[in-house]
Amino acid sequence: MSLYSDVKALKTEGKTIDEISVQLGVNIWIVRVVYYLV
Repeated sequence: MSLYSDVKALKTEGKTIDEISVQLGVNIWIVRVVYYLV
């Protein structure tokens, strides 16, 4: 799965940006950008 779909799935579960960043092991700034796009 792509980062986009991973973030979207986790956002749907109600995860915060911090939690998504840690879970995916991705820089928080990247997660933040994707989070607001999905």
